[in-house]
Amino acid sequence: MANPLPNDIHTTDGETYRSPAHPQMVAALGRAQWNFFSLEETVVAILYEAGEFSLVSGRSLTAGDKAKCLRKLIARLEGEGAPQDVADALKKAETAFDHARASYRNALSHAHPFTAGYAQDGTYLPGLAHTTKHLQTVLAREAADLHEIAHRIEDAISPLGDAREALKRLPQKP
Repeated sequence: MANPLPNDIHTTDGETYRSPAHPQMVAALGRAQWNFFSLEETVVAILYEAGEFSLVSGRSLTAGDKAKCLRKLIARLEGEGAPQDVADALKKAETAFDHARASYRNALSHAHPFTAGYAQDGTYLPGLAHTTKHLQTVLAREAADLHEIAHRIEDAISPLGDAREALKRLPQKP
């Protein structure tokens, strides 16, 4: 019997799995998902610090519901006469978060692997695609593609951080 090919071992970080995987793709996918988890936790912090939810309640929301709650928070603060710079910071944060959710997180979370090709040694090269009723979108043919998605998700970090800082400028309620 021939030695197993590298991808036939299905090992990631010293752990052996039955599910076929390409370690670099798994690591890059994990990084992209982790980056979105970090954004979600920042949204939870904003909602918590604004008095909208407890941490537990905020964390129990789906990503889409967190975006909706940010929109409701913006509307509430505007109705209460919050300074325009605070409302603008929150709007930029909501837009950035919702873009990361709709453009990247949802596709990654509902994606499927496919064989993108084969290396010279015969090992498969995995890809990741997202298929809807009408369209299949190839998200990644190699780990670098997923790392790029992870960086695009991180584009929302600054707007979310700016929104948290803007909330601190609001007068504290007695």
